[in-house]
Amino acid sequence: MLLHFQAVDYDATVWVNGVEAGHHRGGFTPFSCNLRGIARPGETVTIVVRARDNAEDPQPRGKQSQKFGNHGCLYTRTTGIWQTMWMEPVPETALCRPRIHKI
Repeated sequence: MLLHFQAVDYDATVWVNGVEAGHHRGGFTPFSCNLRGIARPGETVTIVVRARDNAEDPQPRGKQSQKFGNHGCLYTRTTGIWQTMWMEPVPETALCRPRIHKI
């Protein structure tokens, strides 16, 4: 079972049933947590996500403002889970991060 996050701003830690399942830093990139050994089919699970977003430098921001309001050409800050998250069953043998290389 994998728990996927498309984007969490900025420093995310994920616990499932009280067990740390993953940690990711970067508000613009997806990540996944493998729940093998933490959650079982048919079981109700408790998921806790902590998202920390520091308004100070040197954290990358893209077009987000360091202020809470938008100004100039910058967007209002977006923090927390700001894109889709989902859970899916995945067989033990599966592609995780396929890459295509030109020869």
